[in-house]
Amino acid sequence: MSSIRRSGVEGLYLIGSLTGKDLIKPAMNQGWEVIEYIGKRPVEPIDNALLSARLRLIPGDSVEDQLATIRSQVPLWRDTPLP
Repeated sequence: MSSIRRSGVEGLYLIGSLTGKDLIKPAMNQGWEVIEYIGKRPVEPIDNALLSARLRLIPGDSVEDQLATIRSQVPLWRDTPLP
């Protein structure tokens, strides 16, 4: 699944408890991301600031760069697709 909550079925998006998140606030945030994506507007994932704070000691200019660094150095994560 990608960062825009797309499922393996074209045009079907998953939010809320289907993605393993609690309902209400996280589901609303995920829903907003999906609507913005469908509207072809760029959107930063709602949890990007939290991830950035947690990954601050990992080299990289963005969360995506930091996750790529982790993938390249941790064998368990090497084959894990990035969003």
